[in-house]
Amino acid sequence: MEHICGRPLGLRFDQKSGQLYIADAYMGLVVVGPEGGLATKVATEAQGIPFGLTNGLDIDQRSGVVYFTDSSWRYRRRYSAINFILDK
Repeated sequence: MEHICGRPLGLRFDQKSGQLYIADAYMGLVVVGPEGGLATKVATEAQGIPFGLTNGLDIDQRSGVVYFTDSSWRYRRRYSAINFILDK
């Protein structure tokens, strides 16, 4: 079910805005406002290539620039060896 609901792997608060940025393995980069609620998608691809496993995240608190990593453009988290073992 996590491919439907998401799998947050990186979390950081923007201290100025109070927004919570989330690097989600399935949803890409999303953000939740300071009041809570549903996450809003910020980015799901770069240069036309969809993210496959968005995981690390940091924010430069001075400039507000959000940095994140995507470990695979080819393989999603659900295709990892451990998930195949757990699904059986």
